[in-house]
Amino acid sequence: MAFHFIFSFFASIFFISLFPYLRSFFKSNRRQPPLPPGMVGLTSVKPSTYTPKTQTYGSIFKTHILGCPCGMISSPEAAKFVLLTTSHLFHPTFPASKERMLGREAIFFSRGQYHAKLRKLVLRAFMPNIESIAQHSLHSSEGRLYTFNVALLSIFGKDQVVYSEDLKRHYYVLEKGYNSMPIDLPEGLTDEQITDNIIGVIFAARDTTASVLAWIIKYLGENPAVLEAVTEEQEAIMRGKEGQKLSWEDTKKMPLTSRVIQETLRVASILSFTFREAVEDVEYDGYLIPKGWKALPLFRNIHHSPDIFPDPEKFDPSRVKIRGGSQANGPTQSMR
Repeated sequence: MAFHFIFSFFASIFFISLFPYLRSFFKSNRRQPPLPPGMVGLTSVKPSTYTPKTQTYGSIFKTHILGCPCGMISSPEAAKFVLLTTSHLFHPTFPASKERMLGREAIFFSRGQYHAKLRKLVLRAFMPNIESIAQHSLHSSEGRLYTFNVALLSIFGKDQVVYSEDLKRHYYVLEKGYNSMPIDLPEGLTDEQITDNIIGVIFAARDTTASVLAWIIKYLGENPAVLEAVTEEQEAIMRGKEGQKLSWEDTKKMPLTSRVIQETLRVASILSFTFREAVEDVEYDGYLIPKGWKALPLFRNIHHSPDIFPDPEKFDPSRVKIRGGSQANGPTQSMR
């Protein structure tokens, strides 16, 4: 009896120890799906170079960007797969050279509770003063000044005026280096999280937001009827405020303004793509995206596809559906 017990005990330990090796063996012998079609040579990061490739290879293809093997995806279903359905299999990232420059702890590389915490800190810092900054910036011809000052306010509070000019000068140096060839300079910085997010918040706020504001002005100027309707919507809200400042709740009462912003994001496509990195081997649509590869949803290609958005070059806010609102026609919403 004792012999059988001892034998069973050691046999169980043996098979438990052997199980990971057996699983690895069968997994390695299982036929893996092929890599996406395409070339893996050096590729330009210009969005215009990807449209011919989608016409040649389809909605998913492989390439190289700044030394990183990438799977490029240009269908709404694939973008949803990477960004929403299986987002736990892809974490936000940039090519290594850019990630080192911006800092790995920056807000747009974070997820989950850490991201929510950072976002709450940033919003809480600039919400009370954003209206006065916007009014002050109307007297400047440089749209990026507004977003830069909002970013500084979220980091330094009212003391941002003291640091403003020095920070602008240093940030311009970083901005010039962002799209240059990566050179590995020695010696990093201390207080990594704080430093990364000072750079990260300014970087995230400055060019993209300012560009969207410029495009909004352009499209409103080209569409007088839409401009008049947006003006009426804003003036109606201000009449109800009786001298009080705008609040976050007021932004939920601007359905037409929200449609204009969403349609601008679609037509202008300020962000042509975003980087995600596969944390394990991922299969999609019969192709393998290996662990460590970047997956890039091509927003511009999706936003300008006539199969998804009829007459895609036309600025038409009525095609956008706002949550809780109505939609005149067309697809549900431009991707963000």
